[in-house]
Amino acid sequence: MKKASFITIKAIILLFFISCSEEESDTNEVCTIGNSIIQVDKFIEKLQTTHPGNLPTTRSYEYSYNEYNLLEEKNEYTFDYSIYRKFSYSCGNNIDEVVNDSNSLKYEYTYNEDGKIIAYKTTNSYLHDYTLSYYDNRVTITGTINKEENTTLILETNLDGLVTKIEREDNYYSLFDYDTNGNLIRAKDFDESNTLIRDYEVEYDANPNPFNQQFNSAYIQKFIEYFSDSAFQGIDIFFRFNQFDFPYLKNNPVLLVDKSCTLCYSNLLERTFTYNSENYPIKMEESYVGAPPVVYEYFYK
Repeated sequence: MKKASFITIKAIILLFFISCSEEESDTNEVCTIGNSIIQVDKFIEKLQTTHPGNLPTTRSYEYSYNEYNLLEEKNEYTFDYSIYRKFSYSCGNNIDEVVNDSNSLKYEYTYNEDGKIIAYKTTNSYLHDYTLSYYDNRVTITGTINKEENTTLILETNLDGLVTKIEREDNYYSLFDYDTNGNLIRAKDFDESNTLIRDYEVEYDANPNPFNQQFNSAYIQKFIEYFSDSAFQGIDIFFRFNQFDFPYLKNNPVLLVDKSCTLCYSNLLERTFTYNSENYPIKMEESYVGAPPVVYEYFYK
């Protein structure tokens, strides 16, 4: 009888571990849906920028897409360098991984069952290696952010999921405002005494931005990359050059104004667009603080 009881106990323990393993397996299987085709009206195949000077410099960006219309490859190059990136996706168009041509650099995304990013890191951990946690409309980020180790940020979002506030450890913070299309139209920096120290305003045209609709799952990560330090650090570069770096603007920015600068050239960035018959940009001249313009040319599939 004792032997039979011992066998029964072993069977119960075995069943317990099998049950636990099944529960853990179910918990880890957070990917329940595949990718789906996104609606893209116009595919931008190439962007070419010409920078002024005695010897004008040309920089090109070439793009290709997968069967779901998601950006799959990007190649940035000039006459003396080339930067290649390949993008992979899983679970409802969530970007999963970004690698270079030799796989020596890798960006990895981890999501929860709701499709929200909960971790982001690179193979060079000194660049990015952080986790994210969510509570109501607040997101807490901790880890290495833009090379800064042991950093904590707190984001607040609106009902559309757009970041409206970033709080930093030094008690400096930034506020962000949006128009009805979700375009970022105002960014302000405040110090620990709630004193406004920087104030920027962005104006847009009414035409479609050909970079929009990509990398939707990476929005929080992209926002952190540009604005983790301040609005001042990110505001004049987050929509320039390779505009897939921040493709969350429905329309095309035409003017960036420094509202807090009274004794300087307040128009930081001025853009003049030429459009095709479908109102998509085919050429743009971008002048930074009145300097000779950088010329952008857009090529579509």
